[in-house]
Amino acid sequence: MRGAFGKFVLCAVLLTVLLGVTGCWNRRELNTLAIAVGMGIDKRGSEYDVSIQVVNPQVMDKKSGTNRSETIQFREHKATIFEALRKMTTVSPRKIYLSHLRILVLSEQVAREGINEVIDFISRDHEARTDFYIMVARGSSASEVLNVHTQLDNIPSIKVFDMLEGSEKAWAPTSTVRLDELIDALENDSGQSGVLSGVAVAGNKKKAMTQENIERIRLPGVLKYSGLAVFKQGKAVGWLNEEQSAAFKFIMGKVKNTVSDVPCPAGGKLVLEIFDTTSAMIPKARGGELSIALKQKLFANIGEVSCGIDLLNESAIEEIEKRMEEKHKRQLEETIAFVQRKYGADIFGFGQSIHRSYPREWKKVKANWSEAFRELPVTVSAQVTIRRTGTINNAAIPSS
Repeated sequence: MRGAFGKFVLCAVLLTVLLGVTGCWNRRELNTLAIAVGMGIDKRGSEYDVSIQVVNPQVMDKKSGTNRSETIQFREHKATIFEALRKMTTVSPRKIYLSHLRILVLSEQVAREGINEVIDFISRDHEARTDFYIMVARGSSASEVLNVHTQLDNIPSIKVFDMLEGSEKAWAPTSTVRLDELIDALENDSGQSGVLSGVAVAGNKKKAMTQENIERIRLPGVLKYSGLAVFKQGKAVGWLNEEQSAAFKFIMGKVKNTVSDVPCPAGGKLVLEIFDTTSAMIPKARGGELSIALKQKLFANIGEVSCGIDLLNESAIEEIEKRMEEKHKRQLEETIAFVQRKYGADIFGFGQSIHRSYPREWKKVKANWSEAFRELPVTVSAQVTIRRTGTINNAAIPSS
């Protein structure tokens, strides 16, 4: 009995001691860290030129009335990205902390020379999460993109993150790509390639990087998303324009909402708001020949009418649906043919679809998929359904 009681007392004492020593073994105080929200990677000769945008804690403290910038940018260059970041300790009083990173901007030079080293570092770092967006600076350096002064949000990197996220939900040509999505696209064994959104400085680039840029109603310079960069074997090989970027999103079934104009039968235009889409990718293998069938369904409302058309007439609605189907089908077919002919990069995941459905046939073409992709027959069908015509029927003010 005494032995059992002694063990009980011993356990109680040990438990009390353990409760007193619990805690985070690797904790760091917030005032010892520089919270990075944006990261830009350029090239300087053979070295990486790394820019880090961090939040200025003195400005974030609203009690301290100050006219200082909300962010601070540190920049260093070294043979590797990790070395460049560690070298920043020579100019930053705090250690750069990547867990709250919102955007990673790559220069076009870095993208074209290859992003494997960049992806290796950022995915290997135990502090970095995967919920930030990656993009390619188009016509500007990555450092310049981070330097643009923005309105509505005082922290440029958060503004760029929110802008991309919002545009992706309302405008088909815009795509968001996170780290884990890019890795899946570039490192799978089904020949799939990847894409990244392009971001450019539109307007007066010099003024865009000064305080003057946010002191006017009309900004001299703004950040603007511009097309998609196409990657093949970890290197950027070219760009998709706005229409092609939208087609890519439709094929991948990632369009949440967008608008598209359609020519009216008697002239003028009508604008449809596409609020729902479905995309089916069906691989086929007949007689030793592989092919892909794409079946698209679009659901839309009429958002604007700039022509004389009787929307109460069912046949008129059917004609608009038919015209939109023809336009959508042509847009997808032309985009697929362009990517096949110019880049030979399977950004659509056709190979992955064939791999899942026909693994034996896939083994025969896997080694030479880039060339097989160029010759792959793809058929497209589209079905458009107009749900609503709006709060009025025909044009509010009929054209003369």
